[in-house]
Amino acid sequence: KVAFGAAVVGVGALGAVLASSVKEAAAAEEITAQLNAAIKSTGGVAGVTAKAIQDHALALSKVTMFEDDAIVSADALLLTFTNIGKDVFPQATDAILNVATAFKMDLDSAAKMVGKALNDPVQGLTALSKAGVQFTDDQKAMIKSMVEAGDIAGAQTLILKELEIQTGGSAEAAGKTMTGQMEIMKNALGNVKEEIGGALLPVLTEMLNKFGPGFI
Repeated sequence: KVAFGAAVVGVGALGAVLASSVKEAAAAEEITAQLNAAIKSTGGVAGVTAKAIQDHALALSKVTMFEDDAIVSADALLLTFTNIGKDVFPQATDAILNVATAFKMDLDSAAKMVGKALNDPVQGLTALSKAGVQFTDDQKAMIKSMVEAGDIAGAQTLILKELEIQTGGSAEAAGKTMTGQMEIMKNALGNVKEEIGGALLPVLTEMLNKFGPGFI
């Protein structure tokens, strides 16, 4: 009886883990779909591939408190700002994580703020200034003259450089704390669950199509 009870508990626990894994994999699948949709809708103007974005996000998730799926989701938002090209896109992603950490913002809000600043450097400085990023009058004048001369990339580089000076390293520093290390471990375990759930999703989808939701 004891052995049977333990087996029932074990099966129940395994079922809970598998259900959670499928849920994680499904959420990741949705985020990947959003990313691909953003690339397609913008005509790939950013010049970055979905794989490059996902690989960069995974690398960042290993040294910061942010989950790779959350980073990919923020990058999908960043793609909607079509003046941001492949030469600055990776640095923009890094800046989003640092800004979010330094000013205690969620990633999507930070992505919108940084995206606006890079997409329209003159108008976008206002939001950054309100958040706490300071630009001198000389820097503002230089950014304005660059934009008027058509040097958007130069203005973006100046903004990213200042963001690096004021918030650079914030995300990685938080990742080195005890809380950060625990969060990184949790995110890593979440990725393992995604792998398990990803293997189960095709099977469950086939069962759903063949037998209907009642059977599952």
